[in-house]
Amino acid sequence: MFRNTFFVLIVSILLFGCLPSLGPNLKPGIELSNRGKKKSALTYYESQLVQYPSDKQLFSYLTTTSLEAHDVEKAKGYFRQAIELGVAENELSEMCLNISLKKLDYAMGKDNWDEAKMWSIYLNREFEDSNESKYATIMMTAYGEMNKGGHKQLWESIADFAKASAYSKNSGIPYYMMAKARLKLSKTDLEPAILDMTKAKTIEPNGAFIKDLNADLKLVNERKKKMEAFWGK
Repeated sequence: MFRNTFFVLIVSILLFGCLPSLGPNLKPGIELSNRGKKKSALTYYESQLVQYPSDKQLFSYLTTTSLEAHDVEKAKGYFRQAIELGVAENELSEMCLNISLKKLDYAMGKDNWDEAKMWSIYLNREFEDSNESKYATIMMTAYGEMNKGGHKQLWESIADFAKASAYSKNSGIPYYMMAKARLKLSKTDLEPAILDMTKAKTIEPNGAFIKDLNADLKLVNERKKKMEAFWGK
């Protein structure tokens, strides 16, 4: 009895010692990513490629984490490999689309329009004719119009920011940008800008732009009160 048990134990050790695990340990990468260390997470996932060069789940994480780490070209390459390995293209595309839209909104919300341009280009190349790519294109066009500063261009930018909002109903940034354009148009007609900023806060109370918006809204409301006091309202 003892001999048989010992034999089974030895065989089990030999078998399981020689067999590879069922897949890569993704947990350390996920934990790094959750702490905001996207580049470190990507490096970790890439370290798993030597042992698991054909793991579908690993390539899904490599694709999405490359995007989150702002490495668009790597993401494209890993995406192609993931699809070749049998990852569902629609699901992975949807994940990439959502990540890039969030990155676009974050960049615009932080007034980083060079980075926003990069995400706009990516959306247009990879997701042509999608609502998200149309949103990105119109937002970039409207921003360019606003920066020209002319009366006509400012009105055009307001119209385009409004048009962009229809393509991304969960984004508050188009309304905040409309408010900025309105304030460039007029230093006295403040109510439309206040309404736009309030709308932006309602849609996206935790948006990347919210700190700047609150500061602007406070200044505009103070200016409005001074004007009302001056005119006796």
